[in-house]
Amino acid sequence: HVGQAGWTWYTGSAGWMWRLLVESLLGLHLRDGTSLEFLPTTPATFGDFTVTYQHGDATYQISVQGSGPVRRLVVDGTTIAGNQMPLNRTKAHHQVLVERRAIRSALGVQLN
Repeated sequence: HVGQAGWTWYTGSAGWMWRLLVESLLGLHLRDGTSLEFLPTTPATFGDFTVTYQHGDATYQISVQGSGPVRRLVVDGTTIAGNQMPLNRTKAHHQVLVERRAIRSALGVQLN
């Protein structure tokens, strides 16, 4: 059975893998189907990453830069307060920038 996924991907494991990787690690959380919250937990060694997110007919090209908590969220050139952005279902392509800031201890050691 080499190269075959088998029943594990038919019984809900794919859903749990999505939650582990996309929600827990990358930190993309759909809230009430109307907004996307960013709570990334990737370590500094993970580096920057991009995600293409489809919501209805809208496509969001999300670029996450840096490490630590979200410092700034920019959607289509407009800065949004906090770490949550509203979602639009109409056909459009959106550019999203999530800037993070590194957390340093009192000794100057980067913690994440």
